[in-house]
Amino acid sequence: MPGRRSSTSSSTRQKGHPGTTESPHWFTSSYSNNGGNCIEVAHLETQVVIRDTKQAGVGPVLAMPAAAWAAFVGGLGRR
Repeated sequence: MPGRRSSTSSSTRQKGHPGTTESPHWFTSSYSNNGGNCIEVAHLETQVVIRDTKQAGVGPVLAMPAAAWAAFVGGLGRR
């Protein structure tokens, strides 16, 4: 959520996502209760990458354009 960034995962650095040389800085929402049932998000230069907290560093990563992520997050407040 915008403005609600909080805890970073214990594995805050992961090798660059395919297609980029950047090393993501992963974070979870402060709305997360640290029960392990949440996602981690990292903002890269032109995209946002998302992963399952339980599989940090070893599971699949979903990537989307930064503009698509902004539209998604912006739409959450309009429910």
